[in-house]
Amino acid sequence: GFGGAFAHPPATTGSRLFERWSAPAPAGGQGSNGHHGMPNGVGYHMSDSDENYTEASMASTASGTRTPLSMEVDAVEPGSPEVVLPDMAGGGVMGSAEARRQLALLVGYVGADALGKARSVEAELVRALKATGLLPAETASGDLAKVGWSTALPLDNPASAAAQCVVLDGQAPRAPGGLAGLADKVNNALPAEVRVLNCAPCGPDGHQHGHMAGQSPARPPSSRRFDASREAVSRVLEYLIPSAALMPMPPAVLEGGPAAVLEHMRSFRLSKKGEQGANAVLAMFHTGGTKGIPWNRASWDFSLFTDRQQQDPAKPAGANRRSVKQFRCGEKVMLGGVEHVCLRVEGNSFLPQQVPRMVGLAVLCAQARTSRPPEEVMLGALQGEGAVVVPCAPGHPLVLDRVVYSMGEKAASAPRDGWTDTYSLQQMEAFKRAVLYPHLASPAALQAFAAWLVDGLPAPQ
Repeated sequence: GFGGAFAHPPATTGSRLFERWSAPAPAGGQGSNGHHGMPNGVGYHMSDSDENYTEASMASTASGTRTPLSMEVDAVEPGSPEVVLPDMAGGGVMGSAEARRQLALLVGYVGADALGKARSVEAELVRALKATGLLPAETASGDLAKVGWSTALPLDNPASAAAQCVVLDGQAPRAPGGLAGLADKVNNALPAEVRVLNCAPCGPDGHQHGHMAGQSPARPPSSRRFDASREAVSRVLEYLIPSAALMPMPPAVLEGGPAAVLEHMRSFRLSKKGEQGANAVLAMFHTGGTKGIPWNRASWDFSLFTDRQQQDPAKPAGANRRSVKQFRCGEKVMLGGVEHVCLRVEGNSFLPQQVPRMVGLAVLCAQARTSRPPEEVMLGALQGEGAVVVPCAPGHPLVLDRVVYSMGEKAASAPRDGWTDTYSLQQMEAFKRAVLYPHLASPAALQAFAAWLVDGLPAPQ
């Protein structure tokens, strides 16, 4: 399943589709789940620039217009300048030319195999960081708080990532290649499925101070330490799904078993009308957008979208409420002879298995496999109605695609302005296309998804 992150929405209910069932937020209501010491009920007002960036990134992905990108790291690229930072307070000098300083790594990795078996990304990364001298040799994976370790999402779940942010107090040598050379050194000690895509210092030197002509000057840099989880405003996850799953399948195809379904997936192409219908189903998950309620000030009860056997009975009421800004079809890509659609969902936090179960319920409704109208089934699930069984789609195709960081005046300075510089964005896209997509659409992954469509969902009603 997917391990969540960790900003917490108020315990309100709202949806653009279900306005007549929505209720305004009780004053002060909060969810309560945490990560990396994040306090409950962190509030955030998204600025216009943050909103524009997020929507623009969604639109660019949906457009399908891409420029071929190279995975080669230039010796001097705009995203990784050579920066010499002052020693951190209390950090001390760790050698004649090394000092502990807060650094951020942009990391991409394959999180699990086609059967959902997770890899130990954290252990692999720590091992490489020790081998290259960024972390002391005695650093243990279970004791990373001592080196200021924080991540945008936990590394111990099977989701893959193109935009994981890892922050640590590293012993960074002043190598001739600067931070670009440092990334290369770390990558030489990592397996091919785990890559450091960029490096940057945190704090004032990690913020881009310049601005283009005609734009407002950048905000003054903050001296506050950066936390990869706490400073995140929202996360954008991508689920790579065969487009045939978003439309009803002929009964004869389902009766033919996984082999027949796989053959159907190879010949299927999603029409514009079919995409609009799929987006209508996905939009049922949206929160806010009515009566002036922002998306992050409304929520649904996602208790049925996580493993109930693993839920803590001591959690307070409303702990499983989450906000969803957007859930829609993105671009289409041909992989393994099968047309896929990148489903993109943005929210401030996610429960374990939440997104695969959201996909499972959307497929259930899109394929007309419900005994009741889809709106009734969806509403019952989002209100925690016990009679609704929410299927869980395979977790393998899930990817952390973007992390949106706060850029307010009081926020800590995010590295490379939250990895929004051109070089970082190019590296993320190149890693997805060169490494992640071929893995997520491997023959074993396609066979597993076809089997789920046959055996993991009820027959069409």
